Amino acid sequence: MLVLATLLIACEPPSPQPKPFSVGPLENEFALVGAFITLSIHAEGPEPISYRWIHAGVTRGTEATVEVGPVVQSDFGSWSCVVSSGSSSVTQTIELIEEFGPRPFELQLVAPDFVEIDRPAVARAVFAPGTALEWSVDGARVVNSSPETMEFSASQPGRITIRLLGSLDGVRFLVEHFVFVIAPPSRPDIFAQRSVFRSDATAASTPVCTHCTVTWAVSGDAQIVGPADQPVVRYRSPSAIGPFDLTATITSAAGTTVSQTVSQQVVANVWLKNPREPRVHSEADAVRLPNGRVLITGSSYLITNPAIAELYDPATDTFTDVADMANEHSHHASVALDDGRVMVIGGRRRQAVETFDPTTNSWTPGPDFPELANHQPRVHQGVNASGAVIVRAASSTLWELGSFGWVLAPVSGSCSLTVVDGKAVASAPDGLWIRESSGWRNVPTTAPCAPIAPTGASEVLVVNPSGSWLVDLTNGATASVSAALPFTPETFDWLRLFPVPGGAVLRANYQIAFFDRATSTWSTSVSGHFRPAIASLMDGRLLEVGMSGGATAGRAFHSLYDPRANTLKMRPLNAVAAVTEAGHVVIRYENTLSLIELASGTWTELDAAPEGEMIALGNGHVLFANSTPSVLSVASKQWRPISALDSLSAHRSARLDDGRIFVLGNEADGSAVRLFDPVTERWTVVPSLPSPVETPAVISIDGARIVVAGGTIADNSVSVRPATNLVQVFDLGTATWTSGQLMPAAHGFPNTVRLDAARTLFSRTGTGAPTQLDSSATLWWSTLPGPVSPSPADFPRALMASLPSGRLLIVDEPNSCQCTTSGKWTHVYDAVSGTDDAHFAAGGRAGSSLVSLPDGRVMGFGGVGRNAGFVEFFKE
Repeated sequence: MLVLATLLIACEPPSPQPKPFSVGPLENEFALVGAFITLSIHAEGPEPISYRWIHAGVTRGTEATVEVGPVVQSDFGSWSCVVSSGSSSVTQTIELIEEFGPRPFELQLVAPDFVEIDRPAVARAVFAPGTALEWSVDGARVVNSSPETMEFSASQPGRITIRLLGSLDGVRFLVEHFVFVIAPPSRPDIFAQRSVFRSDATAASTPVCTHCTVTWAVSGDAQIVGPADQPVVRYRSPSAIGPFDLTATITSAAGTTVSQTVSQQVVANVWLKNPREPRVHSEADAVRLPNGRVLITGSSYLITNPAIAELYDPATDTFTDVADMANEHSHHASVALDDGRVMVIGGRRRQAVETFDPTTNSWTPGPDFPELANHQPRVHQGVNASGAVIVRAASSTLWELGSFGWVLAPVSGSCSLTVVDGKAVASAPDGLWIRESSGWRNVPTTAPCAPIAPTGASEVLVVNPSGSWLVDLTNGATASVSAALPFTPETFDWLRLFPVPGGAVLRANYQIAFFDRATSTWSTSVSGHFRPAIASLMDGRLLEVGMSGGATAGRAFHSLYDPRANTLKMRPLNAVAAVTEAGHVVIRYENTLSLIELASGTWTELDAAPEGEMIALGNGHVLFANSTPSVLSVASKQWRPISALDSLSAHRSARLDDGRIFVLGNEADGSAVRLFDPVTERWTVVPSLPSPVETPAVISIDGARIVVAGGTIADNSVSVRPATNLVQVFDLGTATWTSGQLMPAAHGFPNTVRLDAARTLFSRTGTGAPTQLDSSATLWWSTLPGPVSPSPADFPRALMASLPSGRLLIVDEPNSCQCTTSGKWTHVYDAVSGTDDAHFAAGGRAGSSLVSLPDGRVMGFGGVGRNAGFVEFFKE
């Protein structure tokens, strides 16, 4: 029997073989400088696969592809890619070769050689069809640019590089174009310095390119000193006083040029008043313009020119002169018109009327005022109500200016004039009079005839010696203000009320107070100055401009009164200052502290200043040394207290080489002496001055000694304290005092300036010449050739400050106000040769100060004297 059987054998599928590890070859690449290129390698094998691109020993990428660009010269050469899979690795190497080739004429870049800062510019390419383009600016690819054009701009002067990478028929091309970014003509910061005087000065062009040249030229009586093809040039005007032009011409490598000219002014060594206080205004008037500025007009003929006028800008706290009026006006009225002009009316012995147009800086005559005030009128007041000019004359009559000229109003014995809800309101013995469209309407009231000011849409405040009343204009009802006046006015001839938001300000001859309508209360009184011109500002403060009295008689001033804070801040006078290394000046006068930023000339009012000397500590901090000392941070404009200083108030100080401060007490402290460490902010008591003196010079000598020289003897038994030539020396190492060689002459108010590390110059006194203290060996005195000076009776002492040239600025300080005739002598003095360039300058000031600034200028401030601005800058 045949048996068939089938044997079934199950077979497992074969195991997959490992994928072979292979790496594709790399071929040499060619690239243009500035182009972007991608290097790529292909590999197969078990995952994961890793890559490492290496060039010049540095890893440049860890992916299968690496982008190089913009290509620079150092990118050329050998590149390796190490490809690893498991335990296997393969290294492939290529050469990146710089590509060179002709530039086809079909590819042309069109862009200007020069563009202005912050102004958009366009680069365009003219190319053959089929050309692929790629833009880059300073090595960065430009995104979202069209193939034909590319927009760009720059915020700083300099050179930028535009690159255009093109590809045509498989051949790549690169075009580079340099564009120079310059300042536009409206921004003359192509020059680093724009002032020139009779001595040498320098100007520098802003660096606008690396492959360009700068040449300088001057016109007029000025000369280039040295090569004129350098980025910085020196120039001078040997003799003439007048204008000339300084021109810088910049030429690109392609020959394109751009020029910029700045007009310069050659002057003698001179005082520049900027910023400045107002000119002297006495019995003047002030009015706010629609743009927020204030026009101040006129003055007393006894003080200055009664035809002067100037504008005050509260935004910058600065004054600028405008055209003088055609007539003299004093005790006059000024009225702001609806069209932005200002009308000035009458005054002492004047009937003239003229109108100022701020857009043209010109005055035009108007119809003369009908009344002539032959003597000083008590008050002239004017308002603009519903388009009508109404004036209260010295005779207490009211006049309206209409189409037919001046018309007398039916108000008898007017006491005050104001505007309420666009209507004129006059105070008279028989009540209040309101000027409406139909004429004048009387509102009988029990409130006496007195100054008035609006406190609401239909309410006025009335003030007189008997008290204060609120009057409702709709029915004449009055309500007595319970609080009494905060002061008793010296006279009611010059008692004025000024409306401010939330109430009114009462101004007497010397006193100021604020009436708060919400509480119907008066603030405490604040001392002011005699009868200033007053105008309200848009922020609710009052600007006061005039002439100070008392010890500062004859000095121009301006103050800002804040009703809510009830503070009157006046610009400093007879002030002290500290200069920080950051270019700020901190000035204190009485309870007012100001911060001046020298770069911009702007002022900032700070919180009330403590007593004591101000000492610049560095890092933008100023020390106020008194019994409760504190430190001011210029950056934050904030105070912080430091360790106590018992009862000492600093009067003189000197900085030691190790940064500590030597502090000598004032009259109340006798001869007390302290050392202050600004690092630990701690005080150290040292032995007192053996012979107490006031106002001496205090000088740090050779890092080991302090010299206290001159001053006045502290003797309360005499009215005029005698000057002394006493010299006292403190040794820091032994903490002992010794006597030094006496000064050649007694010096009650010595001013000093350092000539070098060893020598200190003392200003002369009386007919004496400047003296020099030399510490190169032992302390000894020598007399130097002195500047020629007028009578010592007129100028008993001098102020000094160092100048960038190494010479000294010496200012003879008048003995007192010297209001009308005397001024000051200004000397530019060379201590080596003894030569003196002296000239007389108007505007004498006693009690002033000089401070050398980091930018080479000298700042003079403070003092007393008519027509003397508060801040003056001297440039050599």
